[in-house]
Amino acid sequence: MKKLFFLLVIALMLPACGADMGEPGDPDGTCYDCRTVCEGCFGEFLDACLAKCVECQEYSDCFAWMEGRYEGMNQPMRDWTFVSCDNLD
Repeated sequence: MKKLFFLLVIALMLPACGADMGEPGDPDGTCYDCRTVCEGCFGEFLDACLAKCVECQEYSDCFAWMEGRYEGMNQPMRDWTFVSCDNLD
């Protein structure tokens, strides 16, 4: 239980997308399949990664920030699958 609490505190302390580099800027049409972005993550790390991935859609700098940020992520950004942002609704 102590470990779970500690992990929750750490997760809450992680900066939001763009917080360590300013605002994400203008949308640039960069979208990825979140299943490939978060491949290797499990449990609460998967949930957090998927939620952030959805927020990052259309912002390449946000995705760059995400790379390797979540425990278990095992794919570098160059191996993530691009998708059309039009198909995300």
